[in-house]
Amino acid sequence: MEGSNETVQQPPQLAAAAPTTTTKEAKLDIQRLGDVKTLLGEGPYWDPTAGVLYFVDILGCAIWRYSPDGDSFTSWPTPVPPSAISRTADQRLVAVLADGFYEFHPVRGTFNLIAKVKFENDVEQINDAKVDRQGRFVAGTTNNKSGQPVAGLYSFDGEKVTKLDDGFTICNGPCWSPDGRRFYIADTIPNIIYAYDYNTATGAISNKSVFADTSGVSGLPDGATVDANGRVWWTFVGSDGGLICYNPDGTIHQRLSTGIKSMTSIQFGGEMFDTIYLTSLDPEKVGRPKGDPDSGALYKIEQTAVIGLPEPLAAPIVYSQSTRTR
Repeated sequence: MEGSNETVQQPPQLAAAAPTTTTKEAKLDIQRLGDVKTLLGEGPYWDPTAGVLYFVDILGCAIWRYSPDGDSFTSWPTPVPPSAISRTADQRLVAVLADGFYEFHPVRGTFNLIAKVKFENDVEQINDAKVDRQGRFVAGTTNNKSGQPVAGLYSFDGEKVTKLDDGFTICNGPCWSPDGRRFYIADTIPNIIYAYDYNTATGAISNKSVFADTSGVSGLPDGATVDANGRVWWTFVGSDGGLICYNPDGTIHQRLSTGIKSMTSIQFGGEMFDTIYLTSLDPEKVGRPKGDPDSGALYKIEQTAVIGLPEPLAAPIVYSQSTRTR
């Protein structure tokens, strides 16, 4: 776009495709989209207002947008590593970066600080984030140095940041039950997915319990989402491409093998919310053995016979007196 700080990439004439896989319930046509490759793709967000998918490259410091109409990609550089993005109720975009929450202006490619997270140590940064049913962001952090359990959960209501919990190594996959009263989050390194009771009026969490012990699962729990039936879909990075759909009580409803060994996160999208989008990473960039040539790509699975939920709009932005542009 003329006068903007964005990069538009048109797809090649023929897009590569991952092999078709079969599960006990459906034959899945898993397709690679375009030739974009991220270093650490995460945070897929379907924006129904624009009919596009946003996702981020944490290590590549970029926000990406995929447009199914035209099958094209657009990217913007970020000043620090990004983790998530969402549209607000007043039709703006909020980008969650490593240190806080920013209004993102796609035309100018700029980021206006709304609120910074005041970490209690110098090894935390935001790793994953999503919006609850009432419009609050909940962001989980990662300990980016020592691997000790000093990461935590933070809530942002559009104006102020509140700490919810701590004691995590790497927070991944924040998501809620359809009624918003159950909150799920993975602590990736110890292989545990937790569930909390979630107060929809205040955003407080309580009664932490183990939703699923994933120590016997190939890979580590990463990004997640919830479908319209309240089932929880969890990706496992570093696995054999495993994707597990959990019932609301934590039992396994279905195991799917996608063949995407570097898969990192999942989002339902499309007009009917029956398309699954999957992000991935380049394993070499995170200290793992070399992956396949498609590592870091964006994928989709169409006509899944499963209906997802639209992500809620974030609360309107309220700026403090001290803001700045990055």
